[in-house]
Amino acid sequence: LFSASGKFRQCLRLNYAFTLTPAIEEAVRTVGNIATEMVEEARHHATASSI
Repeated sequence: LFSASGKFRQCLRLNYAFTLTPAIEEAVRTVGNIATEMVEEARHHATASSI
């Protein structure tokens, strides 16, 4: 997400303009699950690197 101050460097804006359907809801849920996994993996690597 762009910010002149760089404040939102770690943010992602997900935007769409279609009527919410079960398929779109599932796709957004999938993106959320993948993002959660990536954050957990990054935390694991950060913890392992600090040992």
